[in-house]
Amino acid sequence: MKQSRRDVMMGATAMLLSAPLAHAALSPRPVVRSRMWGQTPGGAQAMLYTVEAGGIRAEFSDYGGRIVGLYLPDGQGGFDNVLVAPSDPARLTGLWAVAGAMMGRYANRIGGGRFAIDGQVYDLDRNQRGNTLHGGGSAFHTRMWRAGALADGMEMRLTSPDGEAGFPGRLEVVLRYRLAVRAGRARLTATLQATTTRPTHVNFTNHAIFNLNGAGKDLSGMDLRIAAARFTPVGEDGLPLGSFLPTAGQGFDPARFRPVAELIAHGGLDVSLALDNRGAMAPVAWLTSMRSGRRMTVYSAEPGLQLFIPAHLPQRDGEDGGYGLCLEPQHFPDTPNHGEFAATLLRPGQTRRWESIYEFAY
Repeated sequence: MKQSRRDVMMGATAMLLSAPLAHAALSPRPVVRSRMWGQTPGGAQAMLYTVEAGGIRAEFSDYGGRIVGLYLPDGQGGFDNVLVAPSDPARLTGLWAVAGAMMGRYANRIGGGRFAIDGQVYDLDRNQRGNTLHGGGSAFHTRMWRAGALADGMEMRLTSPDGEAGFPGRLEVVLRYRLAVRAGRARLTATLQATTTRPTHVNFTNHAIFNLNGAGKDLSGMDLRIAAARFTPVGEDGLPLGSFLPTAGQGFDPARFRPVAELIAHGGLDVSLALDNRGAMAPVAWLTSMRSGRRMTVYSAEPGLQLFIPAHLPQRDGEDGGYGLCLEPQHFPDTPNHGEFAATLLRPGQTRRWESIYEFAY
């Protein structure tokens, strides 16, 4: 079968980004700076931390433990932020409240805002049509984290008290962002570890909104592939029906590179995909831009990935928000109430570890 130039390029991209950046080739050592960023919607003072290495700049904030910006060159001498978020923390409301933030205690939905552990039922903060979304009203993305610099990035810590939003156990969380750069390649690694004093359910992810063409631009020329042969169908309330179906034949079938514009042609997309990684760290998603020449690979060991592509982002900094998409490695929605899913239960003495690697070529 004759291959088109597009197919050949996509295959070469997948091969190029099939393994993480080698540590031996990384240089130079990043430089970390900090400054006041502004007031959060709740009136707290947020800090902005900048990590620079090899001409690449990443920006983080202690508000929500979030990544705010990642500035990369393109193939035409341009330099863009490939993350979409407001430049003022006061504007982190509505959909923007989760932009770039770490999500917890439980990313995604818990049906009915309750679960049972060892026979005891826990009622949680219900903040979306009777369900608990992204951990309720006092979730990780609303909190101020304790931040400090690392040699190659940032470390942020958070204590979620026993009973917060109804979740049992005091949760101690350590989040680390690390930036590594070499010629034409950059790797951003996000690692989170959590322990608890009582049995509880946890699910973590990062809610970064990506646009490889640059924040504020459309998604033309961008293509996406995800290593997921199955997905979890959901009802009108966004809760899984408890089964898996093949992605083949679906309008969002990610088995081959698909134009992102095609995926959102019918008003956006929000789907939970079952990854093919078998619980081991592996490349799970590839995003490319023929327009900018940038390419991204996401690595994860999580069982699922939430693919969220809004039809259009709301206003950002008083202007058109533009477009972007989220690739969120995590456990499946409402896992505490579905025994057929991989468990999210964390007990005292255990450590829950979540890690995502975002690798870029340009």
